[in-house]
Formats: sequence, C-alpha cells, structure tokens
Amino acid sequence: MSLRLLVVADAHLGSIPGDVEVFMAFLEENLTGKTDLVLLGDLFDFWLGLESLQREHQRRVLATLDSHRSRGVCLRYVEGNRDYFISHAFHPRPFDEVAGDRLWLSAADVRVCFEHGDLINVQDRNYLRWRAFSRRPWIRHCVSVLPPTLVGRMSAVLERRFCSTNAAHRVVFPESLCRARASEVFASGAQRFFVGHFHRLWEWQEESGGRACRATVVPAWQQERVGWIYEPAAGIDKLSGPMRGKSTCP
Repeated sequence: MSLRLLVVADAHLGSIPGDVEVFMAFLEENLTGKTDLVLLGDLFDFWLGLESLQREHQRRVLATLDSHRSRGVCLRYVEGNRDYFISHAFHPRPFDEVAGDRLWLSAADVRVCFEHGDLINVQDRNYLRWRAFSRRPWIRHCVSVLPPTLVGRMSAVLERRFCSTNAAHRVVFPESLCRARASEVFASGAQRFFVGHFHRLWEWQEESGGRACRATVVPAWQQERVGWIYEPAAGIDKLSGPMRGKSTCP
C-alpha cells in the first residue's frame, strides 16, 4: 500500500488561547493530496469519550476532523495518557481506527508502528497503576451513569492533578527505555516506529533482522506547531516544518 502520512503528537488543544484555530489551519495546510492523519494521543489536555461532556472547542475540532474524513482523509488515533474511552464515542466517526496501545500499518512494504509512549517509562509505577485501573470497562460504565455536572467537576480535578503529579518521572527523558522499546518493536517486525508523549524530538536508528530501522519521538504540536511527514515510497521522512524552539517534557 502506497501511503503518505501526517503524524501529530500531543496538541493539548484548549490549553493556549487561539491554539484551536492554529491547529485547524495546520491541518488544512498539511492534509493535501492523498495524506492520511495519525494522531498520537493527547489531542486535548483532558478528553473523556462521552459525547455529553464534550466542550465547545472539542466539538469544533471534531467537526473539522470529520470534514477532512468526508474528503477522503483516513484518520487514526492512538489514545494518550490524557485520553479515556475515545473509541467508544468517536469510532467510526470521525476516526477510522482508534488504538488503545499500539497501531500498526504497512506502507510501501514497510511495517510501521505507532505508540503514544506513556507505557515506556516502566519506572513510573504510580502512573502505570492508575492507567490500568482507569481504563477498565466498569469505570467507563460508572462514569457514563453519573450526572454530567459531577463528571465535569471530577474531570476538572483530574486535569489539574495531571499537571503536577509524577514530576520526577517527567523531568528526565528516559532515553535508554525508549531505545529498549524501539528494539522490541523492531524485533516484532516494524522498520519504522513513531512515539509521542515526551514533548521533544528524539531519533534512534539500528539494524534488526538485517533491516535498517528508525524510531522517532515526534515533538509536541503544542509547543512546536509541527508534525511528521512520512511517505516511504517517495523517500519522504521528515518534520512538517521548522521547530519553533526547545521542546519540554510532558
């Protein structure tokens, strides 16, 4: 399958005034021709997959995504650490596919893997326990039957908490763990690996099974206003534009 992808990570829309308009313009500029979109999670600062709890800026972004989908763009989403139950409310519209952990594609005989990245730092045990607990189906059921006003207040508390918890595990980039995850993915058959979550640009290359393999942490759109363009048949594998400055940890 010949494929051209725009890969975007960690937009965290709604956190900066005017960022929704800039993001929609960014998509309009880059989703040209036969370009599909892969979002590596954390599209918003906090996102619950319940239609009744969508905020106005979230509805606007979803409408824009659906408009691109109606024009033939395939939209794929990998849930991030700020996302909950997205597949239940937003698949098959606007997303053609939603992955909870990893997403796999084949393009021009190259096996490609996508991951948000929040599971890479195995030393962040508090977060991993929270993730395993909060993604259980009965949690979603409980949230869905609570009054929307109560869930909204709970969401606001969680959103504030996410900004300050586990700071020690977010200050230092876990490069050795990223290398280990890349090697694991390459051993599973991927030649190209894309990760988000860490809000910085990082690349790693190695040979696996006699093939040249490459891993990229895509910098956060929130800070850098860029994504990654990947079209292996044409030899295109690069940032969608110049970096604005130094990326930060999530």
